[in-house]
Amino acid sequence: MIAKHRKRMVLMLKSILNIFGSTLIFIFLFAGCANKDVARKAYNNGDFEKAYVIWKRWADSGHLDANIHLVNILYKTDNIKDYDKFIELAKQAYYQGKKRAAFLLEDLYIKQGDLQKAFYWMQKGDFNLSSQKDFDNHLYLVRYFLNSFADQKEFLYTFEDIARHNHFAAYSLARFYDDSSNPFYDPKRALYFYKKAYASGNIKAGLKLARLYIFQFNKEKKGLEILTNLVSLGNGEAAYEIGNILYQKMQKKLKTYNNPCITASFQKPDQFYLKKVTLLKLQDFYFQKGIVPWYQKAYRLGYNKAMLRLIKFDVEQKRLGTPKSYSQMSLQEAEKFLLSFSDQKPKLILARLYTTYPELDKTQKAESIYLDYMDQNLTEAEWRLYQFYSKIGAKNYRAKAYLKDLIKREFKPALVIEAYQNLLEGKKIESSRRLLIEEAQKGDLNAISYLYTLYSKGLIENIDMIGLLKKACQSDPLSSSLDLKFADFFLRQNRLLQGATILHFYAQQNNDKAQYKLSQIYKELCKIDLQRYWLSKAKAQNNRAAQIEYASLVFDGFIDEDIKEIKQMLDRYAHEGDIAAANILGDAYAEGKGVDFDPKAAVYYYTLAINDGDSGGYIKIANLYEKININNKYDNNIKNMYFEAILSNVKDAKVQYANFLIKKGEIKKAKELLLNDLNNPKAKVLLYKITGKNYYLHQGSLTNNGRLLLQYASSVAKKSRKKALLYAFRAHLCNTPSSGKLTYDLMRLINDSKTIKQIYEKAKGYPKCKN
Repeated sequence: MIAKHRKRMVLMLKSILNIFGSTLIFIFLFAGCANKDVARKAYNNGDFEKAYVIWKRWADSGHLDANIHLVNILYKTDNIKDYDKFIELAKQAYYQGKKRAAFLLEDLYIKQGDLQKAFYWMQKGDFNLSSQKDFDNHLYLVRYFLNSFADQKEFLYTFEDIARHNHFAAYSLARFYDDSSNPFYDPKRALYFYKKAYASGNIKAGLKLARLYIFQFNKEKKGLEILTNLVSLGNGEAAYEIGNILYQKMQKKLKTYNNPCITASFQKPDQFYLKKVTLLKLQDFYFQKGIVPWYQKAYRLGYNKAMLRLIKFDVEQKRLGTPKSYSQMSLQEAEKFLLSFSDQKPKLILARLYTTYPELDKTQKAESIYLDYMDQNLTEAEWRLYQFYSKIGAKNYRAKAYLKDLIKREFKPALVIEAYQNLLEGKKIESSRRLLIEEAQKGDLNAISYLYTLYSKGLIENIDMIGLLKKACQSDPLSSSLDLKFADFFLRQNRLLQGATILHFYAQQNNDKAQYKLSQIYKELCKIDLQRYWLSKAKAQNNRAAQIEYASLVFDGFIDEDIKEIKQMLDRYAHEGDIAAANILGDAYAEGKGVDFDPKAAVYYYTLAINDGDSGGYIKIANLYEKININNKYDNNIKNMYFEAILSNVKDAKVQYANFLIKKGEIKKAKELLLNDLNNPKAKVLLYKITGKNYYLHQGSLTNNGRLLLQYASSVAKKSRKKALLYAFRAHLCNTPSSGKLTYDLMRLINDSKTIKQIYEKAKGYPKCKN
């Protein structure tokens, strides 16, 4: 082949000589060298297209040494369209003596998953010519292709020998031994080779070496010396690494100081306040005196990743645009900075910014970012979209669709949510309970949170809830959401001091959820001024639940504020899919509260709520039509709404429809309907009322339903006032409507305070009834 090539070149030279003379031969060859120099310069400057055109011209002219350059360009630009042609070019280059071509083939076959061919070409190459990536590939094959331990060790010894004078080999070996998932994991050997590579000027090796000293060998001083030296040389990544190290050190300190968990163990308010304030000050000290300054220095040295981290902290802690901002940026400046990046990570931080600061009115852009992310990581993108739709309370049907897809792919967080939803609905109880508890015991904070919700609803028992909360507290000492669960737990256990202490602490820290929770407690205590105070605080923090309840108080006349603005806010939320907002507007128009009575507008907003999943809207529309049903004009509309409610399994829909039928004199239809709803105590009460048969109350004395207890008390009042009072008291203790009047009448007739007190104490001994 080479002989033929030489013969062809000789013939070509003779032809040129005959035509142009010997002088032009020199010019031709010189121009060729010049063209090669242009190609090399273009390649080095990153102009691969220009370099490729020149080398392709040389290759097509028969200069086989050009093949290696073509192969390098195709490989470098990852622009291999014809793999067979690439392999042919690489092989030609190899057989012309370009040994590096073997490693290009090795890499190609690794990417294609053909490790046997990759290993074949690895052995063909000259290891001393290996680049950093080549050594990474060699070690990959040693680990994943070779089955013999002896063979693996033989190659490792070879590479170690090369590493004594080759910093590429040293760095690759160091990372190989530094991988804890590797059977050859050996921190001491990793340290040795990082030192070798760093001594040869490998900056990345220095960064890794510093981390190994600090976290593996507890030699913090030595590690920080290396990093600060790199920073003095202008290395921004080293400054960023110091910030990371201080952040991890802070996390460790916080966990140590919070052991045992103060939220679970304090007895007096000052114990909780002192420990929590100290934890917050410790965190603030690390951020202000260490973490943030080093990140800022890294950014000044040109390492942009550090500013991304600062903005991320600002968004998580809602500091952007405030004097306490770590990035020292306004919302608009942070947005502009994040938009300057083309890669995905900054865009995901930008999406979080948009959802955290709704005043920017750019939540739709966050949605677009997550949708674009699906091309890169479908599972992660769908998880973020699920969280996005769940958080804003809108388009819940989309959240459900994404969750369904994630469950199909057995994405663990989605399976945890599915288990939680199953237990809420009473489905797959054993398997769902088992999965939640297993994940909670592993420290999954979401699983612990869901278990607590189920526990608080009485849907799960025989579980060490306080133990799980303590486990979560140890892993996240400053989790406000976790501490608020502790507060709720204490309030349910009648440990009012602990519960109130936690809520007040976080409310004073401007935690909108604590402020909203306090407003609900004061609402129960009928302390309207305190309810409004904390509600307005939470509303100012953009807590949507607080904004909506505040709007409800405005419509009810408890707060004097511009109805127009409140109405616009609720209308926006309603059209975003917020059921509560739609129902408040529906109620306002249905009752003429703060606005003119407008049945059409009421039906419009109730329908919005129905379309977003609130089937109770059918009952609301039916009740509205009943109110304006002059001359039976809306009878059909009312019946249709009740039919829809019954089909949607709306609670008490059959009872309410039966009441409507009774008013219309259709007793027989009402009775048939109620007989299909005998598991509902309200249906039994209504059946008793329309038939007068005690049969429907025969379990009244055994029931735990307030309405049945009250009706039973009423039915036995003539025979036994004392017995009737016992059941009337039981109904009254769970605030059963109309129980107060019957209780008062019976006490007046018995007229013996001692007897009445004894009956009351006896009633209190029964389990609290429900309605």
